[in-house]
Amino acid sequence: MQSWADFGQAFTDPSNLVVGPLVFVGGNNTSDAATVWAYDGQKYPLLVKVGHTVTVQLPAEFRSTAGLAYGQLPQGRVRVDDAHDTITFQACPEGEANPSRAGGPVTFWSGFVLTRSPECIPLDVYVDHESSPRHTAIAVGPQPCLNTSA
Repeated sequence: MQSWADFGQAFTDPSNLVVGPLVFVGGNNTSDAATVWAYDGQKYPLLVKVGHTVTVQLPAEFRSTAGLAYGQLPQGRVRVDDAHDTITFQACPEGEANPSRAGGPVTFWSGFVLTRSPECIPLDVYVDHESSPRHTAIAVGPQPCLNTSA
């Protein structure tokens, strides 16, 4: 089974957090604090351009207060303690049939960035075989994040 969608021009949409071949759809938008408190975070579809592998990691100092809820998780409501601190997203290979689009073919995952309280969550993003991460942050709450790299 496969899910697919058309995300328009996701890599140029200013409401999305873009880091190389990775997009957190809506990741540059803020969320009201009541939503974050009610759901322990915010939902962000995640896209990766075909042919790429991206690893997203929470810095060590945020692993007790935030989590990545993508992929295999316990059934029911997922909390920070149940979530991942590092996930590798491997997109479909070039040339493989893939109907998802975002200005070109992408693989997408549905999921959440969880947090114990509304805040900017820093993320270290490793693209393909890069040995150093690209640093960014996602706004899970009412305050925008200042991002200097992508």
